[in-house]
Amino acid sequence: MDMQQRRMLVAGIVLAVVLGVGYFSTNVLQTFSIVCLAVAIVFGVIGSIQKKRQNKN
Repeated sequence: MDMQQRRMLVAGIVLAVVLGVGYFSTNVLQTFSIVCLAVAIVFGVIGSIQKKRQNKN
């Protein structure tokens, strides 16, 4: 649990940096930041689903 929280924290920091850079820079970086955000959301959903499955077992 602690490892997952740390991973989420690191992902959040990376996302914040990417979004910040993308916001103040070109459209290419903005698109890249949006893609990163989407990937992070997908991984978060997958992680929560896997956690629920482990709790059932």
